[in-house]
Amino acid sequence: MKRIHIIYNPKAGRSLRDMGEELGLELLKRGYQVSLYRTQAQGDATREAKERCNAQDVDILLAVGGDGTLNEVVNGIFQAEQQLPLAPFAGGTANDFCTFLKLPEEPWDYVHHLHRRAKSHMIDIGKVEDRYFINVLASGMLSEVAHKTDTQLKNILGSFAYYMEGIKEFITRGLYNKIALQSDDYHYNGEYVVFMVSNSRTIGGFKNLSPDASINDGYLNALLIKKAPFKSLVEIAMNLDQGAHVDNPYVDYFTTNKIHLVTDTHMDVDGEHLELTNATVEALPRALECIF
Repeated sequence: MKRIHIIYNPKAGRSLRDMGEELGLELLKRGYQVSLYRTQAQGDATREAKERCNAQDVDILLAVGGDGTLNEVVNGIFQAEQQLPLAPFAGGTANDFCTFLKLPEEPWDYVHHLHRRAKSHMIDIGKVEDRYFINVLASGMLSEVAHKTDTQLKNILGSFAYYMEGIKEFITRGLYNKIALQSDDYHYNGEYVVFMVSNSRTIGGFKNLSPDASINDGYLNALLIKKAPFKSLVEIAMNLDQGAHVDNPYVDYFTTNKIHLVTDTHMDVDGEHLELTNATVEALPRALECIF
């Protein structure tokens, strides 16, 4: 009998339903031994994941919430002396990694998938200084928008809230920041709109923002949108859904296993604010056991 420990953020996007309890009941029906931990504040999921990993008293950690909750659980796993497998479930406003994996969004469907079809995979993880991320590190306008968008507005309007905040940012402070990038075979120093280093293709609700990214190739995919004429920026934006934006001359897109960046704005990892402007980002190949 598998022991599944659910780490659940009840304040995530779909808070009108208790996704943690719904998943727990469905798992119990399938014969699993289930325990449930509800987070109350930032950092709770990290501490709980670390404790369970060190105790080794369960078999699987099931992270339920948005990308931020998933990020916290991942960091708890890597802070621990021993690891446990991670199973992610989309329970928040932004669920880019679960969207990339095409996981069911309803508890019954997800538990059926977990019980019948899901397999264990060793996946890559990103690391920036002493922080880990499962999906993306971003800086520039995208990072600022994600950090400043009101949580209640995100819960009500979903991704549209990000567009509203983006328009506000454009009007109040403009588009551009400065960045210096350096890796073994790439360097750039200048103005930019967005820089990101991603593990999957799905970022910020766009399913092909990093169109050929892979979670088990040992690399991260870097995307830089440089300062450009407004017409070119519109063309880039219109091609985001199809992934054709990477062919634009004002976009640099490449793989890397390690890159250093210095920027005049803060970064975020998996949508969570990071108080860093000078950092080294690296890929950790096949470093985490993930069940999907």
